[in-house]
Amino acid sequence: MNLSYVKSYLEVVKRSSFSEAAKALGLSQPTVSFQVQRLERELDVKLLERQGGRVSMTEEGREFRTFAQRVIREEEALHERLTTLHDEVEGTLSLGASTNPGEQFLPIIVGEFRRRFPKARATISISDTAVIVDRVLERECDAGFVGASVRRRGLVVLKVAEDKLMLIVAPDHPLTQRNAVRLTDLEGESFVVREDGSGTQQTVEELMAASGLNPRRLSPVMVAGSNQAVVTAVEAGVGIAFASERAASRSLELGRIRAIPITDVNWVRGIYFIHPTSPVKTRLFQEFARFVEEWSARARD
Repeated sequence: MNLSYVKSYLEVVKRSSFSEAAKALGLSQPTVSFQVQRLERELDVKLLERQGGRVSMTEEGREFRTFAQRVIREEEALHERLTTLHDEVEGTLSLGASTNPGEQFLPIIVGEFRRRFPKARATISISDTAVIVDRVLERECDAGFVGASVRRRGLVVLKVAEDKLMLIVAPDHPLTQRNAVRLTDLEGESFVVREDGSGTQQTVEELMAASGLNPRRLSPVMVAGSNQAVVTAVEAGVGIAFASERAASRSLELGRIRAIPITDVNWVRGIYFIHPTSPVKTRLFQEFARFVEEWSARARD
C-alpha cells in the first residue's frame, strides 16, 4: 500500500474536498482522485461518497481512516526513532493551542525550546479548547495548550502557567467612574463574549456560577472568535468584556481600554499542557515534555 496514497486520502477526508486536498498537498486534483481510486481498487471497497464538489466517508471509509491514521503515526514515529540514532533532537512537533495560550505563551515556549534544540521545528494550529482536546486525543496533534482545565479519559493535563482575567471597558464607559464593582453590578450590561468551547468563556462561566451568578443572565451583544477581537470590540464601544490580562495589556498601555477591579472573584485561571496518556515516545516529544515542565517551574519562581 502506497503511503502517499494513504496521506492523500486522509487529506481529502479532512477537507471534504478533492480540490482543497490537492491544493494542500501541492498536487493536481486528477492525481489525488487517481490515488484514492487506486486505494479503493486495492481494498475492493468504496471509501468515499462523491456528491457534487463535496465528499463524505462510507462506513468502510471511516474504518480505513482509523487504520490510515495509525499507519501514518507509526511511520512518523519510525522516522523520529531513527533520528535519535544521530544523537540529535530534531523533527517536527505538531502542537495545538486555544487562542490565548497560542498567542501569549506557546510562541515563547517553542522559541526557548528551539534555542536549546535548533533542529527542532513545530507547527501550531489554533482553535478553541474543545477542538484542541479532540485533536490531541485523536493524535492529530502531539500535544496541546489550553486555557481551561479539562477532564477526559486518555488525557494527561499539567498546569504550566497562570493568566489573570479582567473586566475591560471603553475609556468613556460609566463604570470607569467606580473604583471597583461586584459581579451582580454587571447584570444588564452589554457584553462581548467568546464563543462556546473557548477556555476563556468556560472559565468566566465557572467563576460566575461559583459566585452564585447565572452567566446566562448577562446580555451578550457580540460573540467573538479570538481575544484580540474581544479587545477591539471593547475599544470600539460595542460592550464590556472579560479578557486575558496578557491579551489586553497593549490596549491598556495605550489607554484604549480601562480595567475595572471586581471585588468578589479571584480572576486567575490556569494554562494547561495536555497530551495523550500514551504519547508517541520519540526523543523529540520526550525532550519537549521535559522542557515544558522545566519552563513551568521557572515561570512559577
